[in-house]
Order: sequence, then structure tokens, then C-alpha cells
Amino acid sequence: MARELRISDAVFWFFAVTTVLSAGGVAFSKNIVYSALFLLGTLLGMGALFVWLSADFLAVTQLLIYVGGVLVLILFAVMLTAQIDRIEISNSSMGMGAGVATFLAMAVMLVVVAARA
Repeated sequence: MARELRISDAVFWFFAVTTVLSAGGVAFSKNIVYSALFLLGTLLGMGALFVWLSADFLAVTQLLIYVGGVLVLILFAVMLTAQIDRIEISNSSMGMGAGVATFLAMAVMLVVVAARA
């Protein structure tokens, strides 16, 4: 039985995938300005999902506090910090294996929980 994809399902999946991809951009971006812009996409995607779930108070709170306050504060801190691009990282690959292993373990656990629900 093939289930047809409704417009509402497509819009939800669009916002969900956009939010997850933006969150991945935050985690894996090497440039802190790009990471902050990906954070903007993640927070806006979360706000859109809250609107989609009819959680209007949470959506407005998400936009006002996180996008309007925290993200702007992060961007100002990044932009006003002098010589931020001249920092040398001496051990850039430290912890990469543990991070990937933790990500894979959490992804498997989330898929199992979602399948059982």
C-alpha cells in the first residue's frame, strides 16, 4: 500500500530536513560566521516547525529570544572580535572519532525509538 504524499506532509518534511541540514552546518562548519548563519537557519526552521504544530507561543518565543537576542549577540561578538581568523588550531582532528561514534550511536537510537513509536 503506497501512501500518497500530501502537501502538508511535504511542507513538514521540507522544514524538518532544512532544520537538520542547518544544524549539521553549525556542527561541521569551520568558519564561525558561516556557523552562526547556519544557526539562523536552524532556529528559523524550528520556529517554522512550531508554527506548523500550532504552538504559536513557542514559535514567537523562539523567534524573539533566540533569533532576535542570542543569535544577534553571537554575530556581534564574532564580528567585533579582532583577528579571529588568525587563530591557529594545533590539533584540529582531536576528538573526531569519538564525535562520529557518538553521532552514529545517537542516530541509531533515534531511529529505533522512532520506529517503535
